[in-house]
Formats: sequence, C-alpha cells, structure tokens
Amino acid sequence: MEAIKKKIAALKMEMDAANEMVEANETKARQQNMRADLIYDEVRDLTKKLATLEHDYEVAKVTLETQTATLEQCEKSWTK
Repeated sequence: MEAIKKKIAALKMEMDAANEMVEANETKARQQNMRADLIYDEVRDLTKKLATLEHDYEVAKVTLETQTATLEQCEKSWTK
C-alpha cells in the first residue's frame, strides 16, 4: 500500500512538472505569436512604403527625362 502511495505521489509530482512546462511553453508561444504579429505589421508597413518610394522614383525619373529633353532642345536652339 505504501508503494502505491509513493507511486501516486511521484506521478502527481511528474504531472505537476509537466503542467508547469506546458504553461511555460504556452506563454512562450503567445509571446512569439505576438512578436510575429508585430513583425508582420512592420513588413506590411515597409512594403507599402517601398511601393510609395518606387512610385515616387518612377515619377522623378520621368520628370528628369522630360526636363533633360527640354534642356537639350534649349541648348540646341542656343547653339544655332
């Protein structure tokens, strides 16, 4: 009978340790999920910013090409 009580006590301690480990792992998982959500939001924001910068670059490039062509025509008219 005493052996059974010791075995039950040992199993209870093992179960308590396992429950603590589960709780700790669940806490870590929640923290990592929150971190992943923050990183996802940051990536989304940076992707939007990149798209805006690419658009601005294309607009500036077209403007530069137009102004360069205009300048070249002005230079040609002055050299004649």
